[in-house]
Amino acid sequence: MGAIAGLLAACGPGSEESSSDSADSATAGTATASGEGSATAGEDGSATAADDGSAGGDADGTADDGTADDASDDGGVCSGWDDTPGLSVALQVVNQSDAPIFLQRNGCGDPISLSGPDGAGPTALSFPDCQFARCADVVSGDCAIACSGRGACQETVVRVDPGAVHERAWEGAIWETTAVAAECVAMDCEADCHQQVEATAGTYVIDISYSPCPNEQAADCECPAGEPVCDVVVDGSAPSPMPGSASVEFAYPDRTTPQIVIR
Repeated sequence: MGAIAGLLAACGPGSEESSSDSADSATAGTATASGEGSATAGEDGSATAADDGSAGGDADGTADDGTADDASDDGGVCSGWDDTPGLSVALQVVNQSDAPIFLQRNGCGDPISLSGPDGAGPTALSFPDCQFARCADVVSGDCAIACSGRGACQETVVRVDPGAVHERAWEGAIWETTAVAAECVAMDCEADCHQQVEATAGTYVIDISYSPCPNEQAADCECPAGEPVCDVVVDGSAPSPMPGSASVEFAYPDRTTPQIVIR
């Protein structure tokens, strides 16, 4: 499937809202769209960033039901596995052009990719749209969720009509890969698991790849009536258009609604 198929790799480890009054803008990449239904990177286009704005018992070592806390029984090795997300961030792509754009997915994941400080790749960042074996689930016995696998993904792109916004949530956290003690593993789960911890402050980068309609028949690129943003199934026999790209930096946790604006 050419360039589009090349972008469909395996999915990586993919709240409280907060807002900021800062209105600084950052310019990164180039992004323009023409009135012929295509979207290409142009030398004078722009992509801008904008911003809108526990577990435990009593102090005496007993739980609420009068039983001893886990920490008093096992030295704490089976406690402290709860996730600790940071501030929720809304990553957005805004189409301000006069034609639809088609965002290309990176494997099964959302089209908006996020990279962390010091070159940390997207596999370390915690998104609610990917399923993993969480350490808290492994310990609590919720193994049906913790150990569930991910199904096969269909090859799709995301259409964003003029004036529409595509959004992906980031939990302000990263996944730490670890293992719990064998005596803490409930049922048939594996000891290896992921724990969500708050991301460090710093400069993060969001980026996208986009293209014109990926199918030979324009009707196969339409959204259902009344839906300005939708998934479009990619026709494997269609030619692969050269995608455009855009990226933008934002400071976490200062900004909670960074945007890439396609003009």
